[in-house]
Amino acid sequence: MTTTNCTLKEYSGLGIERAKNYLRKVAEIEVPTGTVYWRKVVEARDIRNIIAHNAGHLDENSHSKQLRIVASSLNLNSHQFARVHLEVTQVYIFEIIEAMTSVANELWRNTTENA
Repeated sequence: MTTTNCTLKEYSGLGIERAKNYLRKVAEIEVPTGTVYWRKVVEARDIRNIIAHNAGHLDENSHSKQLRIVASSLNLNSHQFARVHLEVTQVYIFEIIEAMTSVANELWRNTTENA
């Protein structure tokens, strides 16, 4: 591994994308972005942002990406009242924990292989 004085802030992207770029470029750890689990982690970030920044309310125009995630998941629902409300089931939470665990395990394997 190359020694460098870089910080995470020097890399493009936000949140998980920035961390991915840092791990690849600085730590030389391959991030398993081509997996179903990585996709679920990224989708969970988008769902989390709706909950954290929009109180779980979905706007049909500006949140079409998140509405597609909800439509493709058996464990996410949305309900139309005055606004569209997001419903996150317990099973969805367990799916995301499994996805995050899988990605973390893959990162660990990639870290120990390069050590």
